[in-house]
Amino acid sequence: MTSPTIAGRAVTPITGLEWLRRKVPELLMEWGIFAALAGIIVYFAITAPNFLTAKNWQAVGNSVAVIGILAAPFTIALVAGQVDLTVGIMIGFVSTIFTLVVVRTDHSLVIGLLVMALAALVVGLINGALVVNFGVNSIVATFAMLQVVFGASYTLWKLHRTNAESSGAFTASLGPGDRGYSLVRLANGDVLGIPYPVLILAGVTLVCYLLLSRSKLGWHIYATGGNRSAALRSGIRVDGITRLVFLLTPIGALLAALITMGRTSQPDPGTGYGYEFDVLTAVLLGGIGFDGGVGKVERSIAGALFVVVLKDGLTLRNVDSSYQYMAEAIALILAVVLAAVGAKRRRR
Repeated sequence: MTSPTIAGRAVTPITGLEWLRRKVPELLMEWGIFAALAGIIVYFAITAPNFLTAKNWQAVGNSVAVIGILAAPFTIALVAGQVDLTVGIMIGFVSTIFTLVVVRTDHSLVIGLLVMALAALVVGLINGALVVNFGVNSIVATFAMLQVVFGASYTLWKLHRTNAESSGAFTASLGPGDRGYSLVRLANGDVLGIPYPVLILAGVTLVCYLLLSRSKLGWHIYATGGNRSAALRSGIRVDGITRLVFLLTPIGALLAALITMGRTSQPDPGTGYGYEFDVLTAVLLGGIGFDGGVGKVERSIAGALFVVVLKDGLTLRNVDSSYQYMAEAIALILAVVLAAVGAKRRRR
């Protein structure tokens, strides 16, 4: 039996084994995070006490809401080929501003929110300028800005603390009657048992999903991250896209800060430091690489849920904190490896 030909050349038929060899990696990249999430949930459901209780899953939902709200716009930035490492510490920064404007100086909640949003957008504009105008790699630029923002948060606090607090730690709380107490009610409320933060996460996820997959702007973002030169030749304003994604991530951080302040009732300038690693792990586990041009928001949210469930399950099993850090680090390493493998396959 002769082999089929195309343009006079023999074509070797693809065997079942060869088809599997090609298809399985693609399926793993597309659906692997969902399979891993299902597996870890089943594992902790069997081995961790109280894992399946409603109270525990409400706590998981509140934690996922914060990481997921950070991860959704972070995904858009990564699809555009950019990384914003300030997403975590921005929570502490805008929380400090909220404390100074609303709690300490007794301005209205609306004024506080406006000042917080302005401060967050200024950081985003600076990040965008460093990358676009000065050509600084986004990882380097935002890592430097992370330290700047972290220092600014504590500097603002030290400049405005009272004499009674001059030798103490950061102390601020939201109690009944305070102007910002509505955040506490919002962050701790629910609809039919579903916490408000989870509903906010669902809204943010939907907006980011529609932006990426159902809009012309989303196509431009994919094109910018996939091949910047080709995007430029196509008339896409790649510099504008880059600046835009650095404005979306601070907005996510602002929403996450409002939830965090409401959940803890204690705004703190250090809140969020280290969250950038959880967010990075989540999006990389979702199959999004550093090269840009690929990625889906829903996979990043699944990655965020994986990260939170891993921490929650290990805590319920009373695993020593040092082993928890190791497990989280291994998850991050695995995520980086998966991202590298995916990028290598796409370059073939």
